[in-house]
Amino acid sequence: MGVKSVKGLSAVQAVIYVVLLVVGIAAGYAIGGSMAAPATKTLTVTQPGGVVTITPAAMGLRGEILIGALLPLSGDLASEGPLNKVAVEMAIEDLNSYVKALGLPITFRLLVEDSATDPTTALNKLQALYARGVRAVVGPMTSAEVRNLKSYADGNKIVVCSQSSTAPDLAVPDYIFRNVPNDRYQGRAIARLMYDYGIQYVYILYRNDAWGKGLADSTAARFKEIGGTVLANAGYDPKKSDFSAELRAAAATVGDAISKYGASKVAVLLISFEEGGVITAQASGYRELMSVTWFGSDGTAMNSKILEVAGSQLAKVKHLATIFAPTQSPKFMDFENRFKSKTGEHPGTYPATAYDCVWLLGLAIIQAGKYDGEAIRNVMISVSRTYFGVSGWTILDENGDRAGGDYDVWAVIIKDGKPTWERVALVDVGADSVTWFKKI
Repeated sequence: MGVKSVKGLSAVQAVIYVVLLVVGIAAGYAIGGSMAAPATKTLTVTQPGGVVTITPAAMGLRGEILIGALLPLSGDLASEGPLNKVAVEMAIEDLNSYVKALGLPITFRLLVEDSATDPTTALNKLQALYARGVRAVVGPMTSAEVRNLKSYADGNKIVVCSQSSTAPDLAVPDYIFRNVPNDRYQGRAIARLMYDYGIQYVYILYRNDAWGKGLADSTAARFKEIGGTVLANAGYDPKKSDFSAELRAAAATVGDAISKYGASKVAVLLISFEEGGVITAQASGYRELMSVTWFGSDGTAMNSKILEVAGSQLAKVKHLATIFAPTQSPKFMDFENRFKSKTGEHPGTYPATAYDCVWLLGLAIIQAGKYDGEAIRNVMISVSRTYFGVSGWTILDENGDRAGGDYDVWAVIIKDGKPTWERVALVDVGADSVTWFKKI
């Protein structure tokens, strides 16, 4: 790390200011002390992500700056929303400590809206935030919600940073940024995980929306490439509460495969949200389905609600679920400890990526020098390449998606007599390999 040029500052001022700036951007922590930033100076800093020019005074920024958050405080991901809310509140607090330390005359304020895990509600709430002057938003979590508000966000130049939307068809340059890799990566991770586990035949049962179908198709294509066979790729209506028809069809096909190839080579891949608990509970009536290993995805990994509904059944079939892996850094551990002190729970992936979305938006606003959607959008990718967050390097590709990463594997086990999630493996997508911490 080195200073390329700091115009108009003394050598001592330059060193102090660059230390403050780089620590804030590369580490994202609140930093002590304060120093007023000169109003018209610029500095160019060489960082691990490249050379970036920053306007330290944030030019015309003054007063209160709004950042919206569309979170599922109700609906199909209601158990995730409150955890993400804690994370973005922590980020706003830390971001405000950072700008105060830099002497910037601004304060960030968070406006949280319940998206209800519903595409129509998410759009309505985005429109309400826009009417209040919001031009930068964290969330929403699902690809269906993102897809439904995309046209409005693009048309009104609202920068949206989703912490968890992964549908491959949304990977296009626009005002939507996604702080996770798209599901072409997760599909590869699930396929490799299943094959490494000894699975050669899989029945895919997926939530029939754009996210579920996209991940199912991505996984199926990769599984076939590496030598596996897809027994079926069947969608279901997530609004249903009775899945007996889908489960009967699955049991018949899986049962036939077991008789031909053996249960150890056959699996079910369930791509769902919280309704996966209901599906698994109802599957307990089908011996064929309960005799094979089940796999899942980021829609269920670490989800507490499905444990409440079907903990014993999930433990019986193991439910090995993948989710984008935060980098296990000292920064993540600090975040984890603070998060646990507030919630009593492990933060997991999406609270971490939501926290980092707040920082990406805040730093982009500071670098843009004005609270303007187009200006913020234009610097988001360059900011992402210089920010190491609690989830790791946040480097975004040309489409505004996280540029790859590894995937944790969480499984349901019985511990102290109760079903619980345990991290059992890591899938390295680049190396196309699985490292097991605990083979179950």
